[in-house]
Amino acid sequence: MPFDPLHQPDATMQVDGVVMVRDQDRLRTLRLGGQAVRHFAPGWRAGALSRLLQPLLLLEFHAATGESGLWMLDEAFEHLRPNLDSLPPEQLHIVLDTIRPVLDWLRDGRLGDGQPEPVSAFLSLQPSLRRTLEQMCLAAPDAPDPARLPLEQRLADTAPAPPPDDHTLPVHARDGRFMIGATGLIVLQGGAPAVLHPGWQPLRICTLAFPVLILELSHESGAAAVWYLDHRGEFIGHQATTLHPAARTQLARVIRPLFAQLWRSLLLHPDEPVDARLIRFLALHEVIKLDLMALMLESRTEAGIPHPTQVWTLTEPLPRNLGYVIPTGTGQVAIDPEHARAACLQPLQENFIEMLLQGETSWPSPVDGQKVRTILRPLYYDNLCFAYQLHDARHDLTFHIVALEWHFRTFGIYFPSIDLLVAADAASATRTRHYCLDFVAMMQRHLLVYGQSIAIGNARIKAHAPSPAGPLVQAFRGEPTLHIGHYLWQDLTGLDALVARVPAGKLPPCLVFDSHLAAEMYGPIDRIHPELEGRVIRRPSPFEHSIRTFYETGTRVMKITGMVVTRSVGAHVMAAIDTDPRWDGERAEMAAIAPGTPVILLGLRVGNRTLEDQAGVFGRLVEDLVTAFAPKLPVIVLDGHNSSAEGATYRSVADDRPGATPFIDAERAIAAALAETCAARGVRLVDTIGRPVPVSLIWCRRAGFFVAPWGAALAKYRWICNTPGLVMTGHWNLVQRGDLDLYHNPAVLEAPSELVFLPADHVQDIMVPGEAPDRANFRVDEAALFGLVRRFALNHA
Repeated sequence: MPFDPLHQPDATMQVDGVVMVRDQDRLRTLRLGGQAVRHFAPGWRAGALSRLLQPLLLLEFHAATGESGLWMLDEAFEHLRPNLDSLPPEQLHIVLDTIRPVLDWLRDGRLGDGQPEPVSAFLSLQPSLRRTLEQMCLAAPDAPDPARLPLEQRLADTAPAPPPDDHTLPVHARDGRFMIGATGLIVLQGGAPAVLHPGWQPLRICTLAFPVLILELSHESGAAAVWYLDHRGEFIGHQATTLHPAARTQLARVIRPLFAQLWRSLLLHPDEPVDARLIRFLALHEVIKLDLMALMLESRTEAGIPHPTQVWTLTEPLPRNLGYVIPTGTGQVAIDPEHARAACLQPLQENFIEMLLQGETSWPSPVDGQKVRTILRPLYYDNLCFAYQLHDARHDLTFHIVALEWHFRTFGIYFPSIDLLVAADAASATRTRHYCLDFVAMMQRHLLVYGQSIAIGNARIKAHAPSPAGPLVQAFRGEPTLHIGHYLWQDLTGLDALVARVPAGKLPPCLVFDSHLAAEMYGPIDRIHPELEGRVIRRPSPFEHSIRTFYETGTRVMKITGMVVTRSVGAHVMAAIDTDPRWDGERAEMAAIAPGTPVILLGLRVGNRTLEDQAGVFGRLVEDLVTAFAPKLPVIVLDGHNSSAEGATYRSVADDRPGATPFIDAERAIAAALAETCAARGVRLVDTIGRPVPVSLIWCRRAGFFVAPWGAALAKYRWICNTPGLVMTGHWNLVQRGDLDLYHNPAVLEAPSELVFLPADHVQDIMVPGEAPDRANFRVDEAALFGLVRRFALNHA
C-alpha cells in the first residue's frame, strides 16, 4: 500500500534516547508537558499515528497484555490528553464532523475499492478506538432523531481499502443521471437528480476534501466550474466562501493541511519529495484551487493566522509582537539584526555576475553571517518581482531574497515559516509592501497556479544531483513594463556591464519578451553588443507565458541591471546606429546641413506634467530664435513619441485613457501648427514624431541643445546623446520633487553636459481638483523662457 498521510503505521522511533515521530520525511520530537518523551510506561509501545481528525493527531498504543490506548497530540506533536473522554466542545465538533460522514458512508454499504481516504483511515484504527468514536457520535447531544443504530459487525470489521490512486472518482451519465464511480451515489440537486445547463458536463469527483466531494465541470467552450457536494452527493454550493457556515468550516478544516503541505513542500523544503495527495491537489483545475484559496484566506482569522505579512524594518525597534526566534524543522534559530541587515544589503547584481563566472554564489546567513553557498533558485511572481530561495542547512532555515522593480535589487529577506519580511530601511519596506502586502496570499496563488511545474523542476534538480543547476538566462522587459527610460537606465546599463565583465564564452542566453512589440527600443541588443550574437532569444509572448517552462527545466532567470548610465552605454547604441544601413538617408540629410547652421531640438510632451499651449509657445520661440540667429536660419528638430523600426508606435503609460486623443495624434497636431510657423519664416523643420528611435537619436546628437518638458524623452537626449538642454516642469515639481536630477546627476549619468531648468518663479501650475500636484500641467513666463534660451544658445548653438 502506498504511504497514507492520514494513517501512518509504526510512526515512532528512538533517536539518541528521545522518542521521535516520523512526519513525512522528517523526524519530530514527541513531547509531554513541554519535555521530550524518552520512554513509555513498561510494557507499552507506540503504534500508528492517525491524522484523521487533524489538526488533532491520534497516536495509538499497544500493551503486551493485549490492551490498547492512545494519546491525543496537537500539530506540534505535543501531548494534549490520554483519551477521548470529556473533550472540550471545539475538539468534540472536530470528531463529530469527521466521523459521522464516515459512518454514513459505511452504513450505506459503500465498501468496495475507491474508499475516500478518511474512510480507509477510520477502518485502519484499532477496533476499540473505532467503537469509541462511533459511540461518541451516537451519544452526542445533537445526534439525529431517531437515533442511528451502531454499525453492523460486518461493516465495522470492513478491511480498509486504499483510496483511488489519484483520489478521484469518475462521473458518468446513465439514464439521465450522473453516477459517481461505483459508489451507487448520484449527483443530486434539491434531492433530485441534477440537471446541467446546455454545454456543461461533469468530469470527475475529487475526494481529497471528504466529506465534501468536489465535482469538476467542463463547458464545451473550455470553461470550467466547480460544484461542492456533501458525502451523499447532494449539491451544497458552487463557491466555497458562500457555503453554509457548518460546511464552510468543515471544508476549511479539511483542506487547510493541504495548503500547509503546499507551503512546506514547495517553499520550506523543496528538496523533499511531494506526496501523492499534494500532487492530486495541484492537478485540480485552477478554477477550483483558486476558489479553495479564497476560503483559506477568508478563514485565516478564524484559524488564528496573522495577516497581512509582518514587516520588520531594521532601522526601527523590533515590534513587540515579533521575536528574533524562527522555528525550523529541527528546532529554532535566532535572527541577528546586524547579520540580517548584511543579508538585506547584499548586492544581488554582484551575485549574478559571480554565478556566471563560478557557477554558484553565496549569501550571508541572517543568523550568524556565515556564507551560504547557493545557486539562487527563483520563484517568479511577475516580471518585476522574483524571490530567490536559499537554505541554510546548518540551521535548517529557508529564507527568500526578494528582488523587485526595474533596477531589480534586494528589497528584503522573507522568512516563509513565520510570514515575516525583513527590510534594511523604511524605503525598501514601503516599496516591498506595495508589491507584497500579503505575501501568503501572493505565494499561495502562485503555488496553486504553478505548483505542478515547480514540483517537476524540483524533482529534476534532485535527480541530477550533485550538479542540479539549470541554465542561467538574462531576461529583458516586455509588456506591461516597456518604458523608453527604464529600459535604457536599467536594462541597457546592466547589459553594458555584463558584456564588459563576463568573458564572451560565459555570457548567458538573453531572452527578449514581447518581441513582436519591438521590445528592443534602441535597436537589437546583439547589434549594440556583437558579443551576444547567437545568444539572443526573441519570444513574441510575455514573460508570464514562459514561467512554467522555467520551473520545469530548472531555468534560473537573472535580471542584471544598472543604475549608472556610463558614456559606454550611449556609445554602443550610437555605434550600432552609425553602422546600420537603414539610417543612411538620415545621415545624408543631416550631412547636407551647411556648417555653422544652428540645430535646436524641441521636445514635446502631452498628457500630464507638460507645457500648456505647446504649439503657441514653441511657435513664438521659433520666431524669437530666427531673430536671435539672423541672418542665419536655424534648423528645428521636433521630437516626441517614436516608433520601432517596423513602424509600431511606442505608447506612454497614460496613453490609454478611454475617449482621449492618442498622444501621437496630439503631437502631430502640434507639429502641423509648428510647420506652418517654420514655413512662413523659411525655417527648416525636421519632424521625428512617430519615426524610429534611431532617427531621433541621430538628430538629437546633431543638435547643439534642446528645449523640452521634463520626462522620459530626456533618456534619449541626455543618457544616450548627453546633449545640453533647457528643461521645463511644474512649480510643485521644481520645489518638491526629489528626482529631477535624474538626467544631470553624476551619480546617474557619467560626465553630464549642462542642463538648466526654467526657475520656479517663472512657472505657474494648472491644478486640477482630485489630481496629484506632480502631474499638473503648467504655464511659463515666455519672456523669461526666451531670454534663457537665447543665453543658452550663445554657449551651445
